[in-house]
Amino acid sequence: MPEDEVERAVQHLVQLGLLQEFRGSLKGKVTSSVKPWLKVKQRNPERRGRGIYYDLTKMGKKVAGEVWKNYVRPSIKKIRGNES
Repeated sequence: MPEDEVERAVQHLVQLGLLQEFRGSLKGKVTSSVKPWLKVKQRNPERRGRGIYYDLTKMGKKVAGEVWKNYVRPSIKKIRGNES
């Protein structure tokens, strides 16, 4: 997927209030227990320094949970059921 399409989609999610931006250096601000995916980015030498990172908002977490419960998990169960 082209990078500009991803960026447009992310900005749309920010406008909807499902994602929030974090701008700046991650040094000393990220713990693996709070945001493990940011900790991985912090350790990546190509990602060091200032950057734009995103995290789900409270509403974004609710929406993600509903999508998982109602769409993703049933699809996985269906696929696993067909494999047996």
